[in-house]
Amino acid sequence: MCLGLMDEKWDIAVILDACRFDVFSEVCGGYLSSGRLETRFGASDTLDWLLSVFNEKRTYDDIIYVSGHPGINGRGVPWISFDAKEKFYRVYDAWLNGWDWRIGTTLPSEVVKIAVQARKEYPDKKMIIHFVQPHFPYRKAPCPSTYSDLKGLKGKPKLDYLAQKFFRGLGVNFSSFGTKYWTVRKALHLKPEDLNEYYWRKYDVEELEGFYRDNLEWVLGYVKEIVEDFSDARIVVTADHGEAFGEKGEFFHLYRTKNPVVRQVPFWHYGE
Repeated sequence: MCLGLMDEKWDIAVILDACRFDVFSEVCGGYLSSGRLETRFGASDTLDWLLSVFNEKRTYDDIIYVSGHPGINGRGVPWISFDAKEKFYRVYDAWLNGWDWRIGTTLPSEVVKIAVQARKEYPDKKMIIHFVQPHFPYRKAPCPSTYSDLKGLKGKPKLDYLAQKFFRGLGVNFSSFGTKYWTVRKALHLKPEDLNEYYWRKYDVEELEGFYRDNLEWVLGYVKEIVEDFSDARIVVTADHGEAFGEKGEFFHLYRTKNPVVRQVPFWHYGE
């Protein structure tokens, strides 16, 4: 989502994780027939966005957060220095029951289901609805779907939860160095250690772009439901960051990147 989200007027903010402006502008008309599309400046990744948008010294008691992203959770597990449970009035963990192990992500249908429930329980609160899509894993890309799969933890949620907590606490992700790091690992015949590295090795740019577009169209079908169900609310649809597919030699979204396809995000708004 845009870095100035809290300066905008909205009742419901829908977040599409890793959503590029250009691809969104090409396909959104088939799902969002009214409203206005603009551009905004986004972050380099989700954590960068969270730390930039939400003041570390503030709590947001007027906001409930429906999260498909395990890093933004109401379980009291901070993502480095960001603890969503302490930041918002309430966090709904849509990822907890909505996780699909076959794909390796939170199903957008489950996020919508929880959002409808949250709106009924707190009709006077502002609400952020955070979908994982169009961010990978891609539903049409058969592969080890998550970090857990690559580390042999698939199907063991408790082990996965502890592993994720440990690595978030370290705050180290060598994959943030991108293709240079992956090229060295490939030359050394090391297996991919993360999903982005796996995708970079296995698929070409055209295939990745096709998977990405499919993920975006998948989630937009559910965004359409939100717009129709909550037609009395001021709704914005935006993103935390975009995604690169080889532009400036980058893939996906590197930490602190200035790549314009990552930093430019859509901002669609509906209602007065």
